[in-house]
Amino acid sequence: MLVESFSGIRGIYGKGLDEDVARKYTQAYANLLKNRESKEEQMVIAIGRDTRESSPLLMAVMKDVLVGNGYSVIDLGVAPTPAVEFAVREYDADGGIMITGSHNEPEYNGFKFLDKDGAVLRPEDADMLIRSWKDAEPADIGEGVVIDKHEDLAEKYADFVV
Repeated sequence: MLVESFSGIRGIYGKGLDEDVARKYTQAYANLLKNRESKEEQMVIAIGRDTRESSPLLMAVMKDVLVGNGYSVIDLGVAPTPAVEFAVREYDADGGIMITGSHNEPEYNGFKFLDKDGAVLRPEDADMLIRSWKDAEPADIGEGVVIDKHEDLAEKYADFVV
């Protein structure tokens, strides 16, 4: 069972939340951004994760979907949610994804989909995402790239906080 709201998607990994859900939600998010933005340049998404056991695998799946959609993916590695929100603004990204189970028990995981201002999606966009993810078909329209910003983010976020 998934808990779906404007603040994010949550579920028990392997029992409702898995790689297929991550793949489809990410494709629906990529579709949402493409339909909303008309850019000639490559779209940029920042993505970070927590330290839960399932987070690296979910992140790998989500990065693959974004790259397949021709996005530039800024890989932030392990980062707290506020740092990912900061990174979206700092790197002038079109959006962001935080993979986290937040305050839930360790068997949970989830996703926060962020807007270009680093905040969670507006309720109407989150609603569209929730309604469309099950029908999202994978795209293979372009070659995106993954950019490692693990260390860069740590320095910039520390400077920002202090």
